[in-house]
Amino acid sequence: MLSKESFLIAIKGIQQQRTFNEEMYALLRKYDTQTNGFDCGCLILHTLMSILSAEMDDKHDYISWWLYESTEDKTVTWTENGVERSVDLTTPEALYDYIVESHFERERSGGT
Repeated sequence: MLSKESFLIAIKGIQQQRTFNEEMYALLRKYDTQTNGFDCGCLILHTLMSILSAEMDDKHDYISWWLYESTEDKTVTWTENGVERSVDLTTPEALYDYIVESHFERERSGGT
């Protein structure tokens, strides 16, 4: 497991790289309507995502979902023993805490 501080640094870096890529793509589109995208640092981002996922034991790919697929509503909901539960993952700190707790819960239950 990464420390929370290291996790947050990595998440912030990924977000900054995505913002940079989006700004560069918008600039390129302004001058070249044939441009299909801009993805500077793609290999590094994929590598970092793989390391984050492995080090955080992110079995359900929450990091990728949080960064790339979720909307402003970053609530995860599930049913446990017939009771609906949910957790708000709006902040990267909450995401970290949830992934760590999920890891320890799997360890306590003997799951993988």
